[in-house]
Amino acid sequence: MRVVFLLLLLLPAVFWPRGFYSILPLLIHVALGWVFFRSLRDGREPVISRIARLDRGTLTRELELYTRRLTWIWAAMFVLLAVLSLYLALAGPAAGFALSYVLVALLFFGEHVYRRLRYPHYKHTSPWHVIRRICETGALR
Repeated sequence: MRVVFLLLLLLPAVFWPRGFYSILPLLIHVALGWVFFRSLRDGREPVISRIARLDRGTLTRELELYTRRLTWIWAAMFVLLAVLSLYLALAGPAAGFALSYVLVALLFFGEHVYRRLRYPHYKHTSPWHVIRRICETGALR
């Protein structure tokens, strides 16, 4: 599957370099949506649960449910961003792509604030620590 994704990524870059930059956000959002949705299948650990487990070691049933639901939210967000990216690639200004990254940041940091308010009885790490752990461990694979 990775080979197919790389080919889909490289072919437009070679044969349509100017257009490639227009569809790159679309490819990124589709790939991330696929990673998140794939992790929600039976027998697999949801991506957000995996990330939470990196910090906590184990998750309570309450946090398992929360992280599964949050993985659904992220997966849906990436689908919506893929649709937005497709629209912008076809009709919108190039600067419009920044909107999708602003929305991702808002969800990421907004969820952190929500989690601290909703679950004050748990210890919470900073968003920067979470980002560092994701990068160190490859939790999105």
